[in-house]
Amino acid sequence: MKFFLERLVVCFFISIGILTSIYLGSRYGFKGYFLGSLLGFGGCVVLANATSILISKVKRSGSTNKQIMGYHIRIIRGSRDEDSIISNHDFRRACDTMKGFSLNEVGNIAQYTDSKHGQFCVFWKNGDIWIKNPEEWAMPIIASLADSLNGRARGDELESYKNSGDSYIHDDDKECYDLWEVRRIRLIRKNKFWYYFRIVTIILIVIVILFRAFSR
Repeated sequence: MKFFLERLVVCFFISIGILTSIYLGSRYGFKGYFLGSLLGFGGCVVLANATSILISKVKRSGSTNKQIMGYHIRIIRGSRDEDSIISNHDFRRACDTMKGFSLNEVGNIAQYTDSKHGQFCVFWKNGDIWIKNPEEWAMPIIASLADSLNGRARGDELESYKNSGDSYIHDDDKECYDLWEVRRIRLIRKNKFWYYFRIVTIILIVIVILFRAFSR
C-alpha cells in the first residue's frame, strides 16, 4: 500500500510537470520546458518522501494493527537455535497451567480462546514453538506463555515482546538486528535511487520530445 501511494503521487506530479512544461514551453521556449520539468520532478520527490514518512508514522502509531500480521512469533530460550529446544512435556505443562489454553489430543497444538477477541493457536514441533499471524491483543498472552517456559517471544524482525505487549530488542539479538537494519536501509536507499533515476530519465525524454515537437 505504501509503495502504491508513493507511485500514485509521483505519477500525479509527473503529469503536472509535463502539462506545465507544455504550457510554459509554448510561451517561453526551452526555459519553460526546463522549469516545468523541475517543478514536476521536485514536487514528486518531496511529496513521495512526505507520503512515505506520513504512512510510516501512521503504521507505528496505529493501535488496531501493529503490522505484525504475517509474522511468525517464536518462543525461544537462548540466542542459539540449539538452546531454544523446548520439550513437548514442558509445552503441555505450560499450556495446562495457563487459563484459556486447550490442547489437542496429540499435544502439539494449543488453542487459546478469548470471548471478546477470538482465538489463536500455538504450534509445537520438534522442540520449536511458534504462532502464525498473531493479532495485537494476543501478544501479552504469548509473552506470558514464553515466561512460563523460561523463554521469550521473538518476531521475524528479531523484536522480542514483553508481557505488556510492547516490543524491544534483546541483548542477544542486538548485533544481528543492527546488521539487518543496516542492510534494510541500504536496500531501501538503493531502490529509491533507481526509482527516482528512472523518473528523471522519463522526464528528460519527455522534455526532449516536447521541445522538438514545439520547436518545429
